[in-house]
Amino acid sequence: MNNQADIMRMAESDPDVGLIHKDQTLSGMIAMFPEKEKPAMNDVVGAMAVYVGEAIEVQKEALPSEPPVEWAYRIRVPGHNHDMVLWCAQATDQPPLEIFEGNKPDFQWVVGVDALLDYTDPLSSLADLIRMLVTATSRSTAILDLETNRWHGPGALASYFLNTQLEPPSEMLWLVQSSVNQDDSLFTLYTKGLARCGRRDLKIQGLHQSQLESAVQLLNAIAAQSVESPLSQPPTTVEIGHHAEVRLREPDTESEPKTDNAVPQEQRAALLVLDAVEETLPTNLLLQLTKGAAALWLPSRDQARRGQLARLTLPHFTEILMDEQSYQDATYLVQTSLTDGQAREYVWTNVTTQNEQGFVGELIEDPILECGPKGGDRMIISVEAAEDWRIEAGTTIIAPENIDLKLIADSTPPDLEGESQ
Repeated sequence: MNNQADIMRMAESDPDVGLIHKDQTLSGMIAMFPEKEKPAMNDVVGAMAVYVGEAIEVQKEALPSEPPVEWAYRIRVPGHNHDMVLWCAQATDQPPLEIFEGNKPDFQWVVGVDALLDYTDPLSSLADLIRMLVTATSRSTAILDLETNRWHGPGALASYFLNTQLEPPSEMLWLVQSSVNQDDSLFTLYTKGLARCGRRDLKIQGLHQSQLESAVQLLNAIAAQSVESPLSQPPTTVEIGHHAEVRLREPDTESEPKTDNAVPQEQRAALLVLDAVEETLPTNLLLQLTKGAAALWLPSRDQARRGQLARLTLPHFTEILMDEQSYQDATYLVQTSLTDGQAREYVWTNVTTQNEQGFVGELIEDPILECGPKGGDRMIISVEAAEDWRIEAGTTIIAPENIDLKLIADSTPPDLEGESQ
């Protein structure tokens, strides 16, 4: 369905629907319907109403477009600022097999929704949209994000969206994609998905293959920062780490390098180009990231999620730490934060044991903040103060993100069982 113009007109004509950014685009989601019979509109809307806890107003039939749809309706959902378009069509494509742990169902129908995300909190808006779709389609096990072409299978849905203890990572809002120039020597990375948040998508060009991993970290960090607090109009300088700055500028569509697998023409003018301050490319920063000699700041929401994930998975860390047979000569690290006025710094402690007070060890190195402890000082970190952890055993790295989140996920949240939010 292509309802961008229609929904934007509806939103702009209603002064009470909330803030709309002039460059914001729709977010489209498709849920694979697991039943053989065509889903009825009344049944889908009724299931959505159970999730919301209030009646959903079906306003009028919407005009169908490609792909051919069986039905399409404009709906108004309580708690959402803008009207949505809900539609149903026959399934023309199937999800990839790798997103399923067992046998893949044979999906014959899809239910889609086109909606505007909340400009002030697009992540919560996206998560709520996916939860509502899963509920409305008899607990669909596959959701396609049309803006990023990212599939969410049973594992991702349970871990990221149906888990009431942990919100999804902000990177679910966008995807970093790549293109390569004609002689396959230099790469361009660009984001796709920020426009639906009312933010400008980003790109960095002229990359060698060895720089790609660090460049992805860089783009993700700036994208997350822009979602939390929209960036100033370009050209603008963004501080993304301690003494680490990058400049964002408008693209020069005439002189930007051409690529075989090019950035879509319609997207080029919307991209902000990433440069280092007074450099053509942030080469030094990328090199530091590759060597692990630089760290990028996380927006407060992402840092809060990281800390929450670390504390939820700490039992796995403790189990390995206290089991002398687990890993011989491993290094056990726990991160905590130090504060000095408004400034906050995250530091690592080399942990040797755990007692009733918390994790005991030595601070690895001198903090930048001069607010007390120094490298080598004894530290006791309570469970509540742990912000991250990792275990290094040779080439084996164990960290919170390596733990199967389904082990800690409450995959049947109360609102999906029929209770109101």
